[in-house]
Amino acid sequence: MDNPFGDERLQFFLSHREDIREWAAIEKDVIGATREILAGLQMDIDERLAAIDSDVTTARRDNSSFERIMARRPVWPDWVGVTLEWETGVDPFGSRLPKYGIFVTPTSDLDAAYGRILALARATPAFTAGAFKIPQGRVWPIVKWVPKSKDWWRDLDGWTVPIVQGMIDLWPKAAALIDAGLHET
Repeated sequence: MDNPFGDERLQFFLSHREDIREWAAIEKDVIGATREILAGLQMDIDERLAAIDSDVTTARRDNSSFERIMARRPVWPDWVGVTLEWETGVDPFGSRLPKYGIFVTPTSDLDAAYGRILALARATPAFTAGAFKIPQGRVWPIVKWVPKSKDWWRDLDGWTVPIVQGMIDLWPKAAALIDAGLHET
């Protein structure tokens, strides 16, 4: 009978398993630090948006799976806004990238507004030019993922400044679209 543990990879793991497990556990700390960096962008987003629009507020809107910074007008229904979102297991180089766009909570009283926002987004060249996905599921009439970055942690400003700028650039177009979509015309 062949020894299934003759495989060099298995031998390496068995010889180093405690070190491998210890090193793998560091990933939780990396994810926590990344979440902290993203949450810390709220102050910059808030200040920069307030400089271009006096009728905007930002707030954290988290749940068990996702964390968000939502910019919105106080007159908009709750859970409608221009949003930066990341999964609690965020990975800027993997498959769990942060994203931003228009977020509309899926409730029956917002179905018509969601449809109007989606139709307006599809008719807006700034959103159809390719950078945004229209729609992404039931809560994102438009969304754009932050590009993968292999070495994002080496230059945090180089990674975070474009994220903040993306939210700032999106606000005027998205806020006007949301305003129009929330009101039947």
